Amino acid sequence: MGQVRTAVQAHATASASPGDLLARTNRLLTDLDARLFTSSLIAQLDLAHHRARLATAGHPPPLLRHPDGRTEFLRLPPELVLGIDPEADYPTTEITLPPGSALLVYSGTDGSQSGAPRLGSVTYPNCSHTRRDDRRAQ
Repeated sequence: MGQVRTAVQAHATASASPGDLLARTNRLLTDLDARLFTSSLIAQLDLAHHRARLATAGHPPPLLRHPDGRTEFLRLPPELVLGIDPEADYPTTEITLPPGSALLVYSGTDGSQSGAPRLGSVTYPNCSHTRRDDRRAQ
């Protein structure tokens, strides 16, 4: 995983699209011939224009929570995991990200033997989201 993180960080400084970042990282992993493969999801947030650009390499789809509380799994092309095919293509999908929305990114497990799910989220600025526990206290 350290090699994957390093590759993504190195390519991210080149202002590439999420799909290009995944394709470059994929080529690096296949060139290493270390029989390493992993799923990945890249999201670039454009807060000024209320958009996000996403690409996936066999990763579970992110969940978008709209400002009105509605949620939906984003439909992204389910491309190959990284490290399998050096010629794999990873298209970039652009979505609208309204103020007050939240994007939840997760993986199946944290890679440990416990198999605990990993969650991460990005909440768009000016969100008035209140945790469920906080609402009960009011």
